[in-house]
Amino acid sequence: MLILGFIASVADREKVLAQGIERGCLECLRTTPHVLVEERRQLSIFFLPVWRWNRRFYLVCGGCGHPEPVPREDAAALRRGGE
Repeated sequence: MLILGFIASVADREKVLAQGIERGCLECLRTTPHVLVEERRQLSIFFLPVWRWNRRFYLVCGGCGHPEPVPREDAAALRRGGE
């Protein structure tokens, strides 16, 4: 996190979009519930988010914690409940 005085800061933020997505993990090779996470960089001024960029989506394994990158279109489908 970069702090520019008490006025502005730049930090990475994570937000859980969906939980309990049953998938096979590429790392531990088990079928476990995964969590869909959105990660983005955010500029805040006086603790209010002003600008967000660098959005990425990950499926995080519930067994080993391995993050698997997911394309934006696939993340939208997973969020709606599709495979």
